[in-house]
Amino acid sequence: MKDKYLSIHHEPALGAGRPMADPAEQRAAAPRPGASDHEQLRDSVAGEPALSEQFDPTRYARWLAEQRSRTTLAGNLIITLAVALASGPLAVAGALLVGRRTWWSTIYLVLLGPIVEELFKQAGMIYLLEKKPYRLFAAWQFIFAGAVSGLGFATVENLIYLHVYLSRVTTEDWQALAQYRWTWCTLLHVSCATVASLGLMRAWRQQLRDGQPAELARGFPWFFVAISIHGMYNLSALLVGPWLR
Repeated sequence: MKDKYLSIHHEPALGAGRPMADPAEQRAAAPRPGASDHEQLRDSVAGEPALSEQFDPTRYARWLAEQRSRTTLAGNLIITLAVALASGPLAVAGALLVGRRTWWSTIYLVLLGPIVEELFKQAGMIYLLEKKPYRLFAAWQFIFAGAVSGLGFATVENLIYLHVYLSRVTTEDWQALAQYRWTWCTLLHVSCATVASLGLMRAWRQQLRDGQPAELARGFPWFFVAISIHGMYNLSALLVGPWLR
């Protein structure tokens, strides 16, 4: 009797177990308005490992396999390319927050800027991993999307810097700056975005092994490496830049 009473099937949010005559309780048992099947599975208390004996722990894995069977390779590739192309320009918004060369902008360039930029470069793939994981079928998708996102970010940022912020410098200086930005700055953004993408790939692989929703925290070490590289580069540019003038 005690085990039956304490069963998770008596949890109103699961919509199962004892009859619910109370209208308020029935509303609590109903799925969250607008919640997708993936969100209901991901947020259910039945996903807790300790409840595996009372609830089928393979539900999420079976749902993922079923959804994946309904997708096409061409559709998955198009969506991967689309989110990769969108993430780069989206991340430029973070770079544009830097104003005058004050102490705040220095802190932003070295610490907050790299965090914002590297996270936004992965925004598209984070969305897929969190909302549409059935669109992800291979590890190379993350690396490809990271590289494309980094290249897109570098392209937009270079165009803004060279044709807006640096449009009044001499022709000789502009050419030198253009060469520098299209080589080293582009390489930096592509490399850092690719490193951060390894973190998402790690979370995705863990999802496949566990048959449970992805935990982004598993990718944080790789994000930390990418952010650190980016921040050290910005710091070195601030320190060495004046000596090169």
